[in-house]
Amino acid sequence: MKELALISLAGLLGPLLALYRRFALPVIIGEIIGGALIGPAVLHWAPTTGAFFSTLHDAGFAVLMFTVGMHLPLRDSTLRTQGIRGAISFMVTFLAGGVAGALIAHLNHFGHPLLIAVLVANSSAAMALPVIRDLPGPEDALTTRLIVWLVVADVISIILVPLAVVTHPLIDILTGSLAISFLAFLFFVLQRRANSLRWSQNLRALSEQLGWGWMMRVNLTLLFLLTWLAQISFTSTLIAGFASGVAAAALGVNDRLNIEVVGVSEGFFIPLFFVTLGMTLDPVALVHWSTLSLALALTLAAVVAHVLGALSGGLGVRRGLIATAQVGVPATVVTLGIADHWLSPSQAAAIMAAMILSIGVCSVGAVLLGRSEQLRRRGAISRSSG
Repeated sequence: MKELALISLAGLLGPLLALYRRFALPVIIGEIIGGALIGPAVLHWAPTTGAFFSTLHDAGFAVLMFTVGMHLPLRDSTLRTQGIRGAISFMVTFLAGGVAGALIAHLNHFGHPLLIAVLVANSSAAMALPVIRDLPGPEDALTTRLIVWLVVADVISIILVPLAVVTHPLIDILTGSLAISFLAFLFFVLQRRANSLRWSQNLRALSEQLGWGWMMRVNLTLLFLLTWLAQISFTSTLIAGFASGVAAAALGVNDRLNIEVVGVSEGFFIPLFFVTLGMTLDPVALVHWSTLSLALALTLAAVVAHVLGALSGGLGVRRGLIATAQVGVPATVVTLGIADHWLSPSQAAAIMAAMILSIGVCSVGAVLLGRSEQLRRRGAISRSSG
């Protein structure tokens, strides 16, 4: 229990650093820093080897990807009306990412140019959607188009990551991914059928009344079952977590389930993942020019690619900056790369640094867009009063 206590203690650094709203630091940054401090690279307080550490890390990662899938706005009918232009934005971003990926991989002797392209073109719906929801003013067509872009980028990037770095036979990866996806779809069909049965309705009503958390238990059971099947079938935990979350999103997430998921994920599993991820990193590597140059190159390429994508979709520069936010895919790449030993500690540190910088870029875009919206509303009020 000592390791779990230390990891929980390190996770407290996230909210403590985020407390100073002037700097607007995301919680995960403090969690990663806390993990790096207690890990072997700094204080040596907690090991990063053994079944216990691996289980904690995998469970946190699975829940993170579950929340990413669960928060996809699949039931929003307005997404279809803006789908084409949102998809165009992603296509332009990915093409720009492909060019940048080839160049960055060549200059930094990185053996996976497609992976660089995915890192550059990815957008984190889990990070950017809450930022968009907090913007002043009602949602309009441009906001819907931006959400479509984020959803498309997240889904396609998640699918491409296991294929960009093939550490097992491709047919095994594809077969396992299809099997996991089919099982998640089968769960969706069976659960939707069960929701119409009286005994199921009575069970869920009693669960809400007595606080059993029935649907949370069912979703976690599916999540960890698919994660286990993914591990024994050479399929990424990413696919298992994401497919489970998409199944939950397709069924519909009510307020009660959302509260339960937030409590379990944000209160324990996701901080657990980012702390354990930070423990595997070597922060000292960031002082090396090769690491810093890779981090800056990834960040600059992501900003340029997303701004180009935003302009092609008529979204403007500020929304392009918001779309630059990345969390799940960089964390996935580092997790897989360290586990399978095709990513060096310095490269992992550079990718995580670029992820943190991308969150900062997203925050800048949100501030600029929020100010623009406030000025527009003030101008409209002045014109109407005049």
